[in-house]
Amino acid sequence: MTRDDYEERRERLDEELRAGIELLQAAHAAQARAQELVWMSSGDQAPAVAPPPRGADGARRPVAEKLFAVEVSGEGTRPTTYRKL
Repeated sequence: MTRDDYEERRERLDEELRAGIELLQAAHAAQARAQELVWMSSGDQAPAVAPPPRGADGARRPVAEKLFAVEVSGEGTRPTTYRKL
């Protein structure tokens, strides 16, 4: 691996990290907004909390799967690419 290869791969990893953090922050913001709306609509009573979303098989789905779909699954050093749903 050359120095240029190393730096290119490191930059790509850093970009993926930033994208992942942004996705996590966006998911948190959406959940916080939803909780606030539930609280505001419930008045002084404790808010009714909806159960966590589940997939067709009944399993909980990660936030990323709710917002993005895998376009190309990465192999080796090739990153996985996603598209917005």
